[in-house]
Amino acid sequence: MKFRTIVPNISTLQNKKRIASSYVIDYKNLDEQVLDAALIKTGPQYYNEENVRETLARLLFHPDRNVRILYKIILKTILLNQDDFLMSQKELDQCVIDLEQEIVNASNEELQYRNKEKNRNIELFRHVLEAAWDRNDNISPDEKNLLEKLRIRLWITDREYQILEAKLGRFQMSNVN
Repeated sequence: MKFRTIVPNISTLQNKKRIASSYVIDYKNLDEQVLDAALIKTGPQYYNEENVRETLARLLFHPDRNVRILYKIILKTILLNQDDFLMSQKELDQCVIDLEQEIVNASNEELQYRNKEKNRNIELFRHVLEAAWDRNDNISPDEKNLLEKLRIRLWITDREYQILEAKLGRFQMSNVN
């Protein structure tokens, strides 16, 4: 794994400490060189399959809705489509902004398919999504869990979900800068 070569290239000490907070003991008091060595030593914990799955599940149902939105945009839509799954922070920020704008622009068009069942599924999901938003100005992790299970069951894509939220005026564009 390229973890050993990535650590020294993490842009700021603050970002290194944020990453170290998961597995490095007393990371707050370490200088940058010692912190780099500690990150490299604990590296296998960061890419252990079980730890990765747990982290992805925590991101999917994170209490902060912006984290839930950005997780999918950054990991699933942008980085997984890069050759080395890497890009600079500046490029990533611009890609996030561009993708969010695409979603908002797409929400101005109607989601219509030739398949009547798909159209019914979209309408049902939209109705449930509206109901979830009716109660307050946020989707709780429990509501997100139910919506995610329904989304999968109805064969609604992540992109369609995001467009439907944008149609409801609920797709909050992030502030990546």
